[in-house]
Amino acid sequence: MAKKTTNKGAPARPSEDELATVLGRAKRHWDAFLSFVSEAHPGAAVEWKFYKTAGWRVVVRDSRRNLAYLNPSEGKVTASFALSEGAVKAAEREGLPKELLEEVRASPKAPEGRVARVEVVSASSAEIAKRLFVLKVSY
Repeated sequence: MAKKTTNKGAPARPSEDELATVLGRAKRHWDAFLSFVSEAHPGAAVEWKFYKTAGWRVVVRDSRRNLAYLNPSEGKVTASFALSEGAVKAAEREGLPKELLEEVRASPKAPEGRVARVEVVSASSAEIAKRLFVLKVSY
């Protein structure tokens, strides 16, 4: 995205215009998800972080843990969550898509939980990301 660099050698954080260009129509889902986060969990901090292997992404966190990762890319947002076993069981009870649950169950169990990823490109996938966020906060 951005070509300027920071004093740490990382490229400068994407501007709103650059973000809108990359996301295209998915920008509305990006904005809606961040608005949802601020309403659903007012104590959450939203910050840009640069990773050498993944580039820029947004990390949503509270005082104790990371709640979500948002990775902008061409025409979509990838929302990632590390779900505890309790959150995974709740996701199964809530009737989240079977394919998503299979991917979560198949992912390696890390100390933070199992990874759930949603490619947000539509209103329905944006709704799934919001439901996963609520589960993450609740468990």
